[in-house]
Amino acid sequence: MVQPVPAALRPPLFFATAITLLVTLARLVGERAGGPAWAFGRGAGGGASVVGIGWLIPVFGAWFGHRLALAGQAPADLNRALRLVVGALLGVVAVFLVAKTLLSVTLATFVFVALALPALALLAVVAWPELARVLLVYAVLARLPVIALTVVAVRALWGTHYEQLAPGAPAMDDFGRATVLCLAQVCLWIPLTMLGGCAAGLIAAMRVRR
Repeated sequence: MVQPVPAALRPPLFFATAITLLVTLARLVGERAGGPAWAFGRGAGGGASVVGIGWLIPVFGAWFGHRLALAGQAPADLNRALRLVVGALLGVVAVFLVAKTLLSVTLATFVFVALALPALALLAVVAWPELARVLLVYAVLARLPVIALTVVAVRALWGTHYEQLAPGAPAMDDFGRATVLCLAQVCLWIPLTMLGGCAAGLIAAMRVRR
């Protein structure tokens, strides 16, 4: 039976999840307290704010990849694996460019992106199955608290980025807005975590192999 997370990676996964939760809570507190926008952006998507869990993806991806490589569980052809993941990331860029420049901000556009990114994330599974499984578990654990905060924020009108739709999005009631925002966490951020983390993990594995 295939274990989703190898025993050697369970302590790092627990640590990574705990740190991610702390950053999520710090982000919430900073936004609610009116912290500076460069650290606690309150616009749709949160922007490139310094305090955010998106920055942790390559950090923990590299750590997981390093540990797997030391355990002898890296792909035989690291270069091929990296080409697959980089190709998928370029595909992600292309999807967002098409959505931003050629399509309007509609539910149909959201569905297009929400279907395309998970499909591209499958290349991470092809490139390095063991790391992809660990990153999938990490991504789910990282995003579940965000989903819970999103539901509460939409209902309570906290004024945080957790409740903001993309500029130009059609008007929705609270249920529709919460549904779209929660689906974005699942269909966009989980694939991005798998691909970004896998790329960083492959680079770390190359250093180990050298």
